[in-house]
Amino acid sequence: MQQQTNPSFEIAQNKWEQLSDRELLEAYKICGSYSKEVKFAIIEAYNRRLAHIEEYNRRLAHGDTSINQKLQLVGTIGSAILLVGVFAPLVSAPIAGSINYIQNGKGDGTIILLLAVLSFILTLQKKYIGLWVTGIGSLAVTLFTFINLQIRMSEINHKLEGKMFAGLANVQFQWGWALLILGAVLLIYCAEISKKQHYL
Repeated sequence: MQQQTNPSFEIAQNKWEQLSDRELLEAYKICGSYSKEVKFAIIEAYNRRLAHIEEYNRRLAHGDTSINQKLQLVGTIGSAILLVGVFAPLVSAPIAGSINYIQNGKGDGTIILLLAVLSFILTLQKKYIGLWVTGIGSLAVTLFTFINLQIRMSEINHKLEGKMFAGLANVQFQWGWALLILGAVLLIYCAEISKKQHYL
């Protein structure tokens, strides 16, 4: 005889399973204060989530190709793109020519370079959650430099406006910015995939 499931229980269970890991964990801690039906729905949803996490960790520990290779690929590509972006041209000026981020070790690109290397090491060690720090850090430094450069260019253009050498302030942005942002976003994306898969 086929067992019938209470429709209200299925609705309650689906509701709790839609919560984030942290929200579900908090609900599980205080589920004793809810009604019997809600309590069972929370426990069932929590057990399902926990089983999924344990299965993920088991597969990841044994080098599961469908998960680990994806994380390794995204993390490695993100680190590589970020590394290339450090040496790629960011701006070009009439006299100075193309200028990259690292400027022979004098620019903020040194920080990005270190973060790119650290990201690659974290990826090799499968410590993907650490890519949150390197990814957000790289993006923050890049945006800070970009905004600061915009302010400085505006000030220079204002000072040279209408003067003979105004053309010397004609600075153009280059494709290196796209690499820096793309690399940082990929690292953050890799960390987010890892977080969703095995953190409760």
